[in-house]
Amino acid sequence: MKVTDIRASNTGSIKHLIELSSDQVKKIHENEKVVAPKSKIKGKQSLWFESKGCEVCETILSRDAFLISGKSIENHTIIYSLIVPTFEAYRKIITAMEKTGHKVKILKKVTLNQKQEY
Repeated sequence: MKVTDIRASNTGSIKHLIELSSDQVKKIHENEKVVAPKSKIKGKQSLWFESKGCEVCETILSRDAFLISGKSIENHTIIYSLIVPTFEAYRKIITAMEKTGHKVKILKKVTLNQKQEY
């Protein structure tokens, strides 16, 4: 499963855009609250679903960051790529995740310098 976007909902929950394999699409339960119907994005099956959200998604969204992707790999490990507005927001996200017991390992950090044109 690959999370390709998360958005805060006006209902207080979180919407997740999930990319699924064809086998995973078949396993979707009828009782899941699907926000938008299944669709193909870049040729892959995707759908929006709404849930309470996890601590990580809530932490990312509360610091005005944008999720680029989240991919589940082995042993309950998830790799997230995100864009944060400031270094302070980045530190707050990492600190909040560590305080809730998540083991955080930074694989790559890139600083983007905005070029101002007048």
